[in-house]
Amino acid sequence: IADSGENLILPATILGAAMVGFLPWNWHRATLFLGDVGSVPVGFMLGWFLLQLAGHGQWAAALVLPSYYIADATLTLFGRAIRGEVFWKPHRGHFYQRAVAGGLSHGQASKAVAAAGMWLLGCALLSAISHTLVLFSLLGATLGVASLLWYFQRVAHSTPPTV
Repeated sequence: IADSGENLILPATILGAAMVGFLPWNWHRATLFLGDVGSVPVGFMLGWFLLQLAGHGQWAAALVLPSYYIADATLTLFGRAIRGEVFWKPHRGHFYQRAVAGGLSHGQASKAVAAAGMWLLGCALLSAISHTLVLFSLLGATLGVASLLWYFQRVAHSTPPTV
């Protein structure tokens, strides 16, 4: 993107720094919430960044980076629709939510998603290095996302310890 004439490094860095700065107030026992007023503009900015990546030939990176969220939302909503649930109503059926209900703390689930995000960032960078590495990038991203979803599913179905 930096070479394409549209330098998105500065706005992406500012957004990233703002989110890291916000994190301590939103961690467990959150005292400040982003809410719709904050999360909608952040989502639009992230979407714009991804569209810019794809528009400048980095379609694999634009697909890989949000792939965990796409997979979780898609599988969750399809599953709800297949079971005949009203899929647009509030629920707690996402993989990370079921893992927390199965015994993971919110912090553990967040750290697992963050680790997957770092893996996906590496896969996206791999695809940006060379077009010949795109297939490996997509395969790595698929394996990473599938592993995280499998882990969350396994935790969700584990028996909580009895006291």
